[in-house]
Amino acid sequence: MLELEELKLHIRYDAESGNCYRIGYRDCWGNLTACNYLITGKTRPDKYGYYRVSICGKRYVLHKLIYLYTTGTWADTIDHIDGDCSNNKFENLRETDRHGNMRNLKLRTDNPTGHIGVAIKYGKYYAHAQRNGERLFAGYFDTIEEAIEARLEMNKIYDFHENHGSIR
Repeated sequence: MLELEELKLHIRYDAESGNCYRIGYRDCWGNLTACNYLITGKTRPDKYGYYRVSICGKRYVLHKLIYLYTTGTWADTIDHIDGDCSNNKFENLRETDRHGNMRNLKLRTDNPTGHIGVAIKYGKYYAHAQRNGERLFAGYFDTIEEAIEARLEMNKIYDFHENHGSIR
C-alpha cells in the first residue's frame, strides 16, 4: 500500500481548488524524475468519471489519493457528496462503506419513471429500495405520485443521502 511520504513525492494537492499536480515520477530503478502538471488537465476520466493515477507501477483513483494526502489514512470507499466525480475538493469527499455510497446514487438515465426506486410492473407503479443487500418493497400504487411519496418516505426511514436519486 502506498505510504503518505511516497505519495507526496509524486503529487501535490491544492486544498483550495481541489486540484492535484503531478510533481514526480519514480522509474523502475527507483529514480525520481521531477515534473509539474495538472493531473486532470493531462489525463482523461475513466468510463465511471474518475481520474486515475499511476504511482510506482500501481493505478489509484485520484479521490482516494486526495483522501490519503489530507488525512494520512487509507479509506476503502470514498463518496463524492455532490455526486460530481470531478469535484475532488476534500470537503466533497467522505469515507463510507459500499452501502453508504449506494445510498447517494444519482438517477440513472435509463430510468423510465424519472424517479429512483419507482418502477412499473403489471400496469401499477411500485416503490422499492435496497439497503445493506436487502431488497425493500413499499407496495404497488395506482399513481406515480403515490409511489414517489412512498419512496421518499423510504429515503427518510432508511437514511438515504439527500442527493440520492437527484438529477445531477
